[in-house]
Amino acid sequence: MNRKVKALTGLLLILFASVLHGQQRDSTIVTFRVTRSAVTYEVFPKDSILWGNQENKIQIRAHGKKRTAYVMLEGGHLAAVRNNDSLYTATVNDTVVTALLSIREKMADGGSRLVFSKPYRIKRIPPPVLYVCGVKTDSVIDKQQLIVEDLLYARSEQYKFRLIIESFDMIVLSEKGESRFHSVNNHFTLEQRREIHKLVPGNTLFFENIRCLMPSGEVKTLKPVQIFIDDTNKYKVGLRKLEK
Repeated sequence: MNRKVKALTGLLLILFASVLHGQQRDSTIVTFRVTRSAVTYEVFPKDSILWGNQENKIQIRAHGKKRTAYVMLEGGHLAAVRNNDSLYTATVNDTVVTALLSIREKMADGGSRLVFSKPYRIKRIPPPVLYVCGVKTDSVIDKQQLIVEDLLYARSEQYKFRLIIESFDMIVLSEKGESRFHSVNNHFTLEQRREIHKLVPGNTLFFENIRCLMPSGEVKTLKPVQIFIDDTNKYKVGLRKLEK
């Protein structure tokens, strides 16, 4: 019995070797290993910056067998765009400097596991800066320049043109206290001009509730600012030359 088994085994080995030799000769059979397909994620855009004062668009693409996943943004708010399950709008909180996007897949036991994370650095466009008669606020201005030029506008690093001031409050401090005067456009009112005439070098003008019209149509309220009053001969000489 053992002899028959050994003989049969030997014959099988010879046949197997012959088959292998034939496969190697004509290379018709290729072997490969099959592995379980995993889900991978891509996030667009590829950069790692979110803007702090506007909506950011984020798109997430999943490659592989789809599974139920949860997308979260630490440090901000994430909302899915309607009728598009891979596109989101992201807004970040006012005080954060970094945010973290993470994707968690739902597990069979009801739990979840972290499968993707991406940190973002927050950048913010500086707010527009108010200019009073061509002079940047927190600077010194000639009283006569205020009277002659009579124009407020704003500038922003993001735009190359002047931004319109829709309205503002001008505040004057005196021994009697605080006097507030409102303008409904970007010019001084008659009452404001009368107060400006009373100013002397060393006085300070304050501006609040400055409503600035942005190119998007949004009206942004700028932070309160001030400007310091002087009375320079240089500006008066310039006026005399213009009069001639």
